[in-house]
Amino acid sequence: MQKNDVFDLSIAARNVEARFYNKLGVVYVEGDDDKLFWAQYFDPNKFVIRKVDGCKNLCDYEDDILHHGLKCIVAKDADYSAYMPMGEEHPLIVCTLSHSIECVMYCPYNVNACLKRLAKTFDDHINDIEQIYSSFFNEAKELIAYDIANNIYGIGCSVCGDSCITFHGVKSFCDGLSRET
Repeated sequence: MQKNDVFDLSIAARNVEARFYNKLGVVYVEGDDDKLFWAQYFDPNKFVIRKVDGCKNLCDYEDDILHHGLKCIVAKDADYSAYMPMGEEHPLIVCTLSHSIECVMYCPYNVNACLKRLAKTFDDHINDIEQIYSSFFNEAKELIAYDIANNIYGIGCSVCGDSCITFHGVKSFCDGLSRET
């Protein structure tokens, strides 16, 4: 037994695991939403997509890819990696181009396309959507700066959280933080 007496396959066994499913490879992702998101890039007819229940649980797979010859794919959110020191890169470790899958899914153009489908119209709302995004960013930028600093300096005080949540009254919250400091 390995890893806290939990059954775990050897690297050699994991390197051939996809063959048992008649697939090209195994893709490890953070959670259920990520499975659906990454399926558009890794066809489930060709890849086994497995969730590991959180970004921290991908670290062992990344380490095994980088240092022990594991042949699988890790697909993850970039999070704040643009602000962090560069770690080792590997072609089997892929990240979203923005902070998270939600940023890709809910970009203004995807929201506009969804609105058109739901409203059954060709009306373009991209300018309105971009204005709302800009307004939200202006209200949330101070919180985002605190969240980035928290991640860079490892303070351990989560500001924005690890899930896609709704912010209500972001501006008044930021104003409250400014008065307290």
